[in-house]
Formats: sequence, structure tokens, C-alpha cells
Amino acid sequence: MKAEILVISFTLYQILIYVFMRRWTKSRQNRVRKLVENWSSRATVHQHPDVLTHAEWRKKGVIALAAIMIGIMFATILDIGSSVENLSWSSMPVGIAIILAFGWAPWALVMEAYGVVMVMDDCMITRLSPWSKGLTINWTDIESVTYSWFWAWFTIRTADGSIHVTTVIVGLEKVAEAIVASVPDKRIHVSREIMSKALRGPFRY
Repeated sequence: MKAEILVISFTLYQILIYVFMRRWTKSRQNRVRKLVENWSSRATVHQHPDVLTHAEWRKKGVIALAAIMIGIMFATILDIGSSVENLSWSSMPVGIAIILAFGWAPWALVMEAYGVVMVMDDCMITRLSPWSKGLTINWTDIESVTYSWFWAWFTIRTADGSIHVTTVIVGLEKVAEAIVASVPDKRIHVSREIMSKALRGPFRY
């Protein structure tokens, strides 16, 4: 009975997260569309905005990885089912809490792949992330640009906050071009080799 409770709890939890992710992804797409429409109204002065996201193949790859992780978790729960029956009922809430906590991990990868979106033109850039509130900065307000090999991203810093631009995002060359065109060289603390890679498009390291 205890094993069945754990399996049912995990299954229902995954279904609920899936439904939430579907609604969240649709909401994010609507937000980006509205943002682009608002920016497009300035097209008489500035170029039409570009939308930067992770490549579709990368998104599908993340979904496949998440599915594998969920499958492994489910198999693990079934495997330990017999030993669970020997535990006291008082330990069940703890076990369920642990399962629910780890059960969210695969979906965090999906949120990262689908949730990180940037909208930019020759005037400014807006970053949307599932982990922090949206941030819009003007290219001319940038105080420094650095690169982290460990995290594989560029950090654009301003007095109002920072934007991380991952090196695998589609449209990386547009960000690099805007930086080179709008930010003084003394504020760009990135090697020529790395900046050259960015100007050619997405790269891993």
C-alpha cells in the first residue's frame, strides 16, 4: 500500500507539472509576442526586434533528457517498492516530500531551455528568464561586458542589473555586433578570440 502511494503521488505530481509547463510555455510565448509587437511600433526609428532563443533541436534534446530522468526516477521508485512497505507510516510524508523535490529537477531543465528569451534591436535588449524578473537595458548604458568560461556566458552589466547571454543561444552574433558597435572598447573585458567566436554565432566553449 505504501509503495502504491509513492507511485501514485509521483505520477500525479508529474502530470500536474506537465500541465503547468504547458500553460507556462504558452504564457511565455504570448508575452514575447506582445513585447515584439510593442517594439515593432518603433520600427520607423529602430530596426525590427530580433528574438533570441535556444535552438529547437536543443529544446527537443532537453525534453528527451527530462523524459529519461523521469523514467529513471519512476523505475527507482518501483524498485524500492518492497522495502518501502517495511517503513512506518510516519516516515511516508518525508518520503513523498523527497520524491516531489527531486521530481521537479527534470522540469527545471525544460524551463531553462524554453524560458530564457531575449528581445533586442539596435537600441536596447530585454532578457526574460524563469529565474528572475525581466530586465531591459540600453546598449549605451552598459558599464562592462565580461565572459565566463565556466558558465559559458557573457555578462552585460549596468547600474540597473546584469544580463547573462549564453554562448549557445541562437542569434548570439547579433548581440556581439551590438556590443562592438555600441560599447566602448575599454568596457569590453573579453578576449579577441572569444568575441570573434561570438560574432560568428553560437558556440559551446
